[in-house]
Amino acid sequence: MSLKTEITKDIHKCARAIKAGEIVAFGTETVYGLGADCFNEAAVKKIFEAKGRPSDNPLIVHICSIEQAKSVASCWNEDMDMLAKAFWPGPFTIIVPKAQNVPKIVSAGLDTVGIRMPGNYGAVEFIRTCGAPVAAPSANTSGRPSPTKAEHVFKDMKGKIPYILDNGQSEKGLESTVYDVMGKRILRPGVITKEDIEDIVGNIDVSSRKEDSAPKSPGTKYAHYCPSYEVVLIKGKDIEKKIYEICNFAIKANKKCVILDIKDGFKNMPAEIISFDGNLEQCAANLYKILLEGESNIDLLIVGAIPEEGIGAAIMNRLEKAAAGNIIYS
Repeated sequence: MSLKTEITKDIHKCARAIKAGEIVAFGTETVYGLGADCFNEAAVKKIFEAKGRPSDNPLIVHICSIEQAKSVASCWNEDMDMLAKAFWPGPFTIIVPKAQNVPKIVSAGLDTVGIRMPGNYGAVEFIRTCGAPVAAPSANTSGRPSPTKAEHVFKDMKGKIPYILDNGQSEKGLESTVYDVMGKRILRPGVITKEDIEDIVGNIDVSSRKEDSAPKSPGTKYAHYCPSYEVVLIKGKDIEKKIYEICNFAIKANKKCVILDIKDGFKNMPAEIISFDGNLEQCAANLYKILLEGESNIDLLIVGAIPEEGIGAAIMNRLEKAAAGNIIYS
């Protein structure tokens, strides 16, 4: 059955829908999420159905206070407390032991759960008005780029959900950093960096291990962030030359080619260049917007790799997944 999907700024209307067992998309500072009452198993199931999301891909529980976070965690230690006070509200998720009252569908059957407090005032007020923690992945069809505007959600999820709570364009633009507190490792990079976390808890690990069949964090096992057109990521010592060659070849094949120049200042290219002049924060904030809105006029997006340092690690993580293995070395 197709639903009438409405974009609204009415927090109370959206919260009433959550209390009634519906799912609602809502804006955060990272991306738009698709939420349900964390304790309502039937409602959470609707998230997986609307997205076409694999059942073994866990959700993140969004909370409005540290006290609410403790209601979904079976324990709360000093590291958790320090990290929460340092990075909440904000784009930071902690993986902690799960309380028994959290349905297994939320954690994909694991005994751990991801928790975060969004850094968007409207999102926090929405969760508070719902009166319960809100489980939510990104508000898009599984595998596609995450939405950073209400209009992105509407285009993708129209007819599948009743409401989209419009909290404006997401400021950060990349999903939260996911940190496993007990394992002391980053499972998914974000704008909160390894160095930021180590300032609070000491040395940690940035996991390069392939996740097993039961990943603790979303965004680590399945294809993600892929637009409808081809994305090519160029790595190596002579990135500019290789981009020039590929771009010329694509143009001869009558493909609309666009170059995403994050930091290198490419010159005299035979195609349109979207440049960020080394501003990684601006790149992160606009990356998904470019991927999604390019679907109307791009056949091929070529991107030069950047150093995986600081926020660059999060950007490269998303670009490698968007390229879906289409990586060329120069």
